[in-house]
Amino acid sequence: TTADLQRFVFTNSQKHPPDVWLGENIYEGDALHRIPTSCSIRRLTELNPLHQDMLEIVPTQRMRYESSDGWQIDALFTPPLSQKNGTPPPLIVNVHGGPTGAWTDDWDNYRSQLLAADG
Repeated sequence: TTADLQRFVFTNSQKHPPDVWLGENIYEGDALHRIPTSCSIRRLTELNPLHQDMLEIVPTQRMRYESSDGWQIDALFTPPLSQKNGTPPPLIVNVHGGPTGAWTDDWDNYRSQLLAADG
């Protein structure tokens, strides 16, 4: 982020493999009450064109359920693109014990997208 909070850079997105992106905040109002009203985003690199062209991205769903000891558990579910013969797909569970780090719905967790694309 620049000192004036006008521009920022990020490297991942839900729908694209890691790349470098440039964002620019658009402000309205005076200097004391600057609140971004929108932003423009532009990709600066295209480091993974093969992944981008070969995979159809599946929206990941957030789930919450109660464990046996009453704790609320958050989970991410990435369904396969299509079901074969109406049978349930294989279930692959990737358990994260926390609290350091987290799984998120972005390309840092690309394995979910690769597995979903393969059914």
